Amino acid sequence: MLLMAVVLAHLACLGCVHAQRQSDDELASRITTALLASDELNLSRIEVNVDDGTVYLSGMSDDHESKTHAEQEARGIAGVKRIINKIEVDF
Repeated sequence: MLLMAVVLAHLACLGCVHAQRQSDDELASRITTALLASDELNLSRIEVNVDDGTVYLSGMSDDHESKTHAEQEARGIAGVKRIINKIEVDF
């Protein structure tokens, strides 16, 4: 009986991990869509990754304003817990 409870708990945990991964993937997709909709950004050099609600922005931007704008766009999406902005400015 104890073994069955352990197995069921493990399967439930795997389900949580899978659900979190799907949630992170959906959040990344919504952020990417928002960035693409923005006229101010060149998204071709910006990458969006999400891990447990933490958004990681990386890549290159043409100026500091674009870097800041990308972060502001991401911050406006529901579900974002934190943003790590590693976008580098390419002068």
